[in-house]
Amino acid sequence: MLDHDQPQEAADPAPADDRDEEQETRSDAVIELKQRFLVYSDQALPQLNSGEAIAYHAQLKADTARPFYALLPPDDVPARTDMLDTIRNLSVPGMLKLAEWGKIYWPPEKRHRFVIVLERPGGVRVFPDLTVPQAPTQEEDLISGFLTSLMPMVREFTGRMLSHRAIRPDNLFYADAGRRSMVLGECVSSPPAYGQPAVFETIESAMCHPTARGNGNNTNDLYALGVTMLFLILGRNPVADLDDDRILANKIEFGSYATLVGQARIPLSLMEPLRGLLTDDPRERWTLQDLDMWLAGRRQSPKQPKLPQRASRPFVFNEVEYFNTRSLANALAKDYINAVTVVRSKQLDAWLRRSLNDEARAEAMQQAVSSTANHISAGRGSEDRLVARACVPLDPSAPIRYRGFGLSVDGIGPALAAALNNRERRQMIAEVISSRLPVHWVSAQAKPRPEDLRAVQLLDRLPAMIDNPAIGYGVERALYELNVGEHCHSPIFERDYVADLSHIVPALERVARRNNRPETPLDRHIVAFVAARARRMNDEVVKSLQNPDTATRALATLRLLASVQDQTNSGPAPALAQWMAGMLGGVVGSYHHRKRREKIGERVRRAAMDGQMSELLSVVDDESERAADTRGFNEAASEYRAIEYQLKQFETEKPRRDEDSRHFGEQLAAAIGGLLVSVVTAVTIFATMM
Repeated sequence: MLDHDQPQEAADPAPADDRDEEQETRSDAVIELKQRFLVYSDQALPQLNSGEAIAYHAQLKADTARPFYALLPPDDVPARTDMLDTIRNLSVPGMLKLAEWGKIYWPPEKRHRFVIVLERPGGVRVFPDLTVPQAPTQEEDLISGFLTSLMPMVREFTGRMLSHRAIRPDNLFYADAGRRSMVLGECVSSPPAYGQPAVFETIESAMCHPTARGNGNNTNDLYALGVTMLFLILGRNPVADLDDDRILANKIEFGSYATLVGQARIPLSLMEPLRGLLTDDPRERWTLQDLDMWLAGRRQSPKQPKLPQRASRPFVFNEVEYFNTRSLANALAKDYINAVTVVRSKQLDAWLRRSLNDEARAEAMQQAVSSTANHISAGRGSEDRLVARACVPLDPSAPIRYRGFGLSVDGIGPALAAALNNRERRQMIAEVISSRLPVHWVSAQAKPRPEDLRAVQLLDRLPAMIDNPAIGYGVERALYELNVGEHCHSPIFERDYVADLSHIVPALERVARRNNRPETPLDRHIVAFVAARARRMNDEVVKSLQNPDTATRALATLRLLASVQDQTNSGPAPALAQWMAGMLGGVVGSYHHRKRREKIGERVRRAAMDGQMSELLSVVDDESERAADTRGFNEAASEYRAIEYQLKQFETEKPRRDEDSRHFGEQLAAAIGGLLVSVVTAVTIFATMM
């Protein structure tokens, strides 16, 4: 098993007043964030919600007249915390300014939550509901109010190798009440492109599950920019009558431009940028420079759609005819159960060679099938893996698809975080990593992106961790290795938000103050989180946490906490230290000398009051004390063995001593008898003479 589910003792909810020291409140409804902002939990702003993130009124303490709002991201998907520092330093037109973020105590739920604070837009949302048509945007307003307004943001993101991944009409706001320019909403409260309807995503991204689309790059943003342009020009969704599967199938078959624009009446001057931005081949898609040139009045040759190679005759699967490998791969990936027979059949190989005249693809298919079959015969694969590997040569630019679930290489981490409470999906993603499908996918790319290569380097180290059932490893370890900003999901921190190594000891200190705290301060999630985040963590310490001996586990727990406290300078934790002191009875009891045990026990109690784990560790793990105790014990044991030997010798020689005593007694009796005879004789003679 890859997903090592083990029961974990969850701490009871923290009391309502168990708050982080920084989270001072003026009332139950007003929460302070980093002494800079006030967030009002009783003043929701639904018009500013962002997908599943809920908006609330916020104020800057130093300037209450400036409008801000706070977003509470959803709990079940990870925010893009790795972007926050970079975006906060950006101050460019065309996007809402990120002001602050952090954890706060949220009174309505009586727990800590992650919050993001942004400047409030000056106007209303441009397209409040994508399902409700509205007046089309005029060409002049589209160019000056939309494209020209957003270009500084797109340019800045491109220059910093960032992707927004949330460009769509309902994430646009007017900059002011005059509605002369627009600004783009936030992009960090959920995984990349998580809130994007599939119509705004490229073919490859639309094949992915929304949690697994990955960061992508500026080509994804430019595509979404083109689709957003089309929505604004028409004032409606041009494919509202089609579901996501049909939209994707049509994009593959006919191209994005033909699928989305169709017979819609578009101003002639706007057809050129739409064709360029909606080009499906990212190498042919318009770049930022192309768009700049068009805005400057320089016209270019129109882009022609580059459709997949068409076969001379169709391949029939599930009674549907397919004329290109991309459409066929999409169908096989969705119906992966029936696809097994097709992938193994000679008919597919013949179709690739004869109808498409694609020998290279046919050879790649054979290699994928044969290599997977070898693993299956050795008990290391599955039919699902066979289909996943076979779909890659059929459509190399498509994402990894496993059991109908699409994942980009850099989207595996967010997808795993989002699947944490879904055991089946969590296991499925673990299998994708353990079977090294990402490595297989990257090896099939003609020119892998640098970000994909970096992601695979990490993913290639994870199978050994995932397959290890020990505490500190498993799926939990993969979760924190892949998501550098993900908070710790331990049930012990159910009412807390622990997103940094420096939060561990303070959070456990709060848990330690409870009357109903768990038996131990560590579980699988906490150990995996620490192992993934700590700069210095001895693997032997983590391994010792699995030791069946209670005293050894307690000492390993203390070593881990001491290391975290020292590395993060997180301050004294007396309640946690006293908790640990109570767990160290077996360690103290392992000293042999009674007086030494009493002395060390007293030192443990005094050290615990100071709240420093390293001091506590130095008491119970004192080499000189342990050596002296061992030396004294060995001397006592030696003396005992000497006495025991003498006693055994005494018992062994007892028969001989008894025999000697008998002989000595006989001799003594004889001597005494002889003496008595002599005395009697002498007395008799003496008496006769008298």
